[in-house]
Amino acid sequence: PVFSFGVLPRFSLKTRPFIGPTSTCAELAFLMANQGQVEHGSLVFDPFVGTASLLVASSYFGAFCVGMDRDYCLLHSKVHKPKARKKDLFLNFKHYGLEKPEIICGDNAFPPWVHREMVDAVICDPPYGVRAGARRTGSRKAHQGKKANDVEIWKYGKKHVPSSIPYPVEDVMADLLDVAAEYLVLGGRLVYLLPTVGDFDTSKLPTHPCLSLIAHSSQALTGGFDRRCITMKKSRKWEASLKATRRDKSKEPAPCYADVAAHVFRKQPSSSTSTKEEERKKRDEKKEGDVDPREKREKSSEISSKSANSEGLLLANPPKKMRQS
Repeated sequence: PVFSFGVLPRFSLKTRPFIGPTSTCAELAFLMANQGQVEHGSLVFDPFVGTASLLVASSYFGAFCVGMDRDYCLLHSKVHKPKARKKDLFLNFKHYGLEKPEIICGDNAFPPWVHREMVDAVICDPPYGVRAGARRTGSRKAHQGKKANDVEIWKYGKKHVPSSIPYPVEDVMADLLDVAAEYLVLGGRLVYLLPTVGDFDTSKLPTHPCLSLIAHSSQALTGGFDRRCITMKKSRKWEASLKATRRDKSKEPAPCYADVAAHVFRKQPSSSTSTKEEERKKRDEKKEGDVDPREKREKSSEISSKSANSEGLLLANPPKKMRQS
């Protein structure tokens, strides 16, 4: 089908039966599908599928969609309320009358695919820790430097849910480029969203020998960071020795997308903070300078008695009228 802006209200997030906090809006999803040159018969892969907002747009153009996510509960619609209605990402495709995608529960850090260059476009919104923290499969003990025992998965079968450890944004992007370079066809496109903080330069983007940058655009968001839509094209045949560039963390500075969450959630002093502190100091000084009213009365009586004695007006035995007065 030919895309027109009149389609967007129909695919608005407000009309979907199943969404999440990280669901991509329809405008951006269709834009990314357009950047990936998705058409009828294209094979589109989303390694961080979530609620499949990006695959909805690709499926609209007639693509065969495949998604993957490591969140078992999200994919299988695990709800804690026993009487709650079961909702999953397939409900969105049924709602719009689109072909259902193929969904796999897996980790992009450990791709389960056999090497074959067959994907026409990789379109995704990787987790970068602002709305949802990135995690990958791994041993928590080994991550802490402790000895970890091997897990005999065959004892657990389908019930086994592997443990997870933090997944730095730099590693997320490097693994994404490695997967795209390995499974994209020659000329295929990688379209993904990347958060950046501060000054931006295309030289700071993650790179891979098999992928070349085509376009990038920016969207300013609240919190002082930008979300950029990066489009890359596979221009070289994949080889096992070709890997995404990874910096030496002990020597090289962190890129502009390394720790966006720390910058967003950092408490920044407001303009009124200094005035509030000054007012608080003034109140404290007043409190220190204030004297108890009893002490004030005692001091005033002492002062008046001293002045009276000095003038010889204070009588030892004052008359009754004076006492009453």
